[in-house]
Amino acid sequence: MYKPFNLSIAAVALLLSVAAAPAQELNSSWRLRVLDMDHQPKAQATVQFSDEAVRFCMRGKWRRLIIDRVEGSEPAFFPLEQAVVYKLEHGVLNMASASRCNPYSLLSAVSASEDIHGSYQVVSTGRSSKRGLFSMNPLPVPRPAAPAPP
Repeated sequence: MYKPFNLSIAAVALLLSVAAAPAQELNSSWRLRVLDMDHQPKAQATVQFSDEAVRFCMRGKWRRLIIDRVEGSEPAFFPLEQAVVYKLEHGVLNMASASRCNPYSLLSAVSASEDIHGSYQVVSTGRSSKRGLFSMNPLPVPRPAAPAPP
């Protein structure tokens, strides 16, 4: 039998869980790994999501992705040494190398609070080709040091 009250509670719980899913909070640190089609690492870095709006040649509200530390990179595969931008819309996280506008080097995945797995594509007008995969996982927030005893 249809129970509107129970259905309403379930709907609200679902909406709250979906709204909480994007966990790319400002200044949160994440480990980014870009892999080729053979699952070999080609670019790795520690990144932070900033609120700094940037102009980019693709439509949307793009922000700067801060590259804290590059730990191995093949710039010809995915250039982490240059500017990287991101946008988060409707639960989808897109990140792109801002050094090229056509073709675009684009990482795309559904946003999540823990591990994120997505695709790496090179996109140009009228076509795209899959180059590999990427993954991200949040890094623990450093705890402040305990005060020294008197």
